[in-house]
Amino acid sequence: MTATTGTPSPVTSPQRATLPAKPSALIRAALADLRKVEGRPDIYRINMDVWHREHRTDAVCEVCLAGSAISQSLGAQPNEHRGPEDFDQETTWKLYALNEFRVGNVFDGLCYLDCADRWLGADTRRVADYAESPSGFHRDMQKLAGDLEAAGM
Repeated sequence: MTATTGTPSPVTSPQRATLPAKPSALIRAALADLRKVEGRPDIYRINMDVWHREHRTDAVCEVCLAGSAISQSLGAQPNEHRGPEDFDQETTWKLYALNEFRVGNVFDGLCYLDCADRWLGADTRRVADYAESPSGFHRDMQKLAGDLEAAGM
């Protein structure tokens, strides 16, 4: 928060890390961030229906796949409510792409990254629901990252 206005400070700054541009690297970075927050159940809870928000009842920060990146790679604090629009346009699109990838909307995710014209694979694919199978979700997302990498993306 800024001292004078009480509004949230921008999360990104020149000193902060940015998210990878290449879709395969973006997915892998987000999965690494997800593993970090999975290891901190005292601070984070995975909820694929929210970006990054503090749960008011128990003060645990709820995050989705993109929210994990917001927290770990982009530096949002657990007590902050953050979403894609809190970042520069390029980062916003990357976070939206992650959201599409996590539900298997490959083509839509690539559209956010302006590289859908290079993808010759299926527009959609099955990705395990994280709530039902975290290991299946990780497996399917790693497979997607590998397929994108094999396509030069």
